[in-house]
Amino acid sequence: MTSRRFRRWELPHGVATSAVLPIGGPMRGIYILEFADGQEYVGQTVNLASRLGEHRRLWGDVVAVRFLTEPTEPLRDLEYALIAERRVSNELRNIAGMALPLPTQVLDEVVDQQVQEEWLQGRTIHPELGDRGRIALQRKRTRKKYDVLSARADFPDVLAALTSYVAECIPWPHQTEHRFWSVTSLPSTGRRADWRRLTALSINSLEVLVLGELRNTGGAWRPGGFVNIAALDVIPQAFTEWARPADYSSLAPGSVTSMEVESFEEVAALLADPAIAGAARSLAMGQLRKGRGLFAQFHDFNLADDIFAALESD
Repeated sequence: MTSRRFRRWELPHGVATSAVLPIGGPMRGIYILEFADGQEYVGQTVNLASRLGEHRRLWGDVVAVRFLTEPTEPLRDLEYALIAERRVSNELRNIAGMALPLPTQVLDEVVDQQVQEEWLQGRTIHPELGDRGRIALQRKRTRKKYDVLSARADFPDVLAALTSYVAECIPWPHQTEHRFWSVTSLPSTGRRADWRRLTALSINSLEVLVLGELRNTGGAWRPGGFVNIAALDVIPQAFTEWARPADYSSLAPGSVTSMEVESFEEVAALLADPAIAGAARSLAMGQLRKGRGLFAQFHDFNLADDIFAALESD
């Protein structure tokens, strides 16, 4: 066992687990907790941050964690081997005799055996929810605006435009959603007497796709919006009239071009052009690589659900 290389993080009291573990770091593997009194606890997990948070709520004297990600041998076999090895020289907090009804490696890799035993004994102090509860509350909070947007007669066109951008420009959208990119329903930003937004898709700090309505001189509303792309040396001739310079304080001057659309269907037409699509992907990737988005708290999971459903059905 000594040849295996565990990563180690100290866990100062009062410092959040998320502030210690690396963002997007490995989540599945074997961990060893270190306690202030010298005891250890060996466990396996598929979500280190979530499991570690539960341990720290149960035990207030966790001082460090060592972690081995994605070992080649089965997690359960390695966990048992480490427990047996450490019982010789260390005092373990692992429950010695498990009273669980049936052996199962499937559940054990998702819910730690220690948690299962504590649950049977009524010792679990709070159910571990991870991000699930927060996401549910955010979905409810954005539902009212989503209901208004989705009730519009042109909502299928709005959804098709969003879906085509996500399909063409965002790699692994299911993994990057909310953390790296977000989509909103009826955002209030940028509202003018002659302009109102229906939806905006942002990556990091930049709005890359905005769809809304413009009021003409007669008072009627018509579709409008823009797709931001990386600046091209030469705009394809068919789209030269669509291009407008864009200036964002977070980006170098002249690095972004806004392609204005006068109908929601034009978004797909824009992204069907290889040069435009390539420039859109280039800008999107640059923003994704900056890390977490700044508008995650406004992300509308209801609208995102529609986008993923449309992608799945294509």
